[in-house]
Amino acid sequence: MGKRVVGVFLLLLYFLLTRALPLEAQSADAKTLLGEAAKAMGGVQALRALKNQVVESEGKQFDSSSTPRPGGPTRQITSFRYTLSRDLTQPRMRLEWDSKTLGARGDVRYVEVIDGSVGLLQEGEPSGKQSRLHPARLATRMREEKRTAARIILIALGQKSLKRLPDAEVDGKLHQVVAFLDSGDEFRIYLDPMSHLPAQVEILEDDPLEGDSRYTLRYSDGRKVDRVMTPFGMRLELSGKPLQEEQIKSVRNNVSLPIPSRCRSPSATKKPMSSPSPPSGCCEEWPGM
Repeated sequence: MGKRVVGVFLLLLYFLLTRALPLEAQSADAKTLLGEAAKAMGGVQALRALKNQVVESEGKQFDSSSTPRPGGPTRQITSFRYTLSRDLTQPRMRLEWDSKTLGARGDVRYVEVIDGSVGLLQEGEPSGKQSRLHPARLATRMREEKRTAARIILIALGQKSLKRLPDAEVDGKLHQVVAFLDSGDEFRIYLDPMSHLPAQVEILEDDPLEGDSRYTLRYSDGRKVDRVMTPFGMRLELSGKPLQEEQIKSVRNNVSLPIPSRCRSPSATKKPMSSPSPPSGCCEEWPGM
């Protein structure tokens, strides 16, 4: 009986070891590909040297659930422009958004400020209503920040779950694919085998309306900004249908950013996220709020 137990144990150990080796090889292969991508973007040191960015962009949004005619393209619903100030070292950002809804009167303006686990929303003009940012919206913003071209490679290199997947076709061309898990989401990075630059980043999730869905952020129009290759064209898709297209107008790196430190004060963090109003003066440290 004892020999049988030992035999089963050794067989199980052999199975685990033989299963683990390919995973280690996949991780090493993925890191090699990401190293080439980092080099193509300007180098790991250059990427790590980026501490913050101020991005000005404009574009248009689409309604993926309806089309002007069956099988036709999705319908544009808004045009927009924004200024985004982001901290690349920690979850802090300020988004100034201004959009016009097609076929309707009036503009949509708001400012979002995020500092760690606290998010604030100001609607309309500078004197407009302030409220807590909904937790789901805050989480979505922070997840999308991980797909920033300047961050995604460094984030992926630090993941234990990193692995290489089979090559996949993008616009008729095979791309190398690496994947990792972060906060329950699977991120897939598609790398151009010629330029080694990331072509798109895909997130797989179960959408309540669309079911199993692919949220894809596609990069284009790469330009060097302070030695770092930066995509100036971006397109967000839901299972192949366009949600948003934008063209960046300017990118400034490592500038002086006012950080809303009062959003991290005890009075701010002790309140529940559903609180109807933010701590007094929390947005005042950001110009224009």
